[in-house]
Amino acid sequence: MRTSTLVLFLPLACSPAWADRISELPPPELCAYKARLYAAGYYHYLQGRSRAEVPIYWHGDETIREKAFVTQELEQAYDLMDAQRRASPGRMPTLDSFADDAYKHCMAESETQDASRP
Repeated sequence: MRTSTLVLFLPLACSPAWADRISELPPPELCAYKARLYAAGYYHYLQGRSRAEVPIYWHGDETIREKAFVTQELEQAYDLMDAQRRASPGRMPTLDSFADDAYKHCMAESETQDASRP
């Protein structure tokens, strides 16, 4: 009896570790997280670091999706900075406006997705 109870309990005890925190974030928190990643990308971009040189400190319990999310957002921030630098040489946005724009864009996307759901 003891073995069967343990076998049934173990998957329940481990399930929070499998949870994807990115998927669980409500839109305002997800967008704030994206804006912070964009701000980090902006900072390192202006320091002349390549995307590969941006230090990411993992806690050790991130899912593959969470790592992919962070990596993708940093890459998008770098791509956007490259595009803005080419479009307007010498006229870079401020850190605050860059992060604010990322947040606003994310919130607009989430509102559009919410409106399209039945």
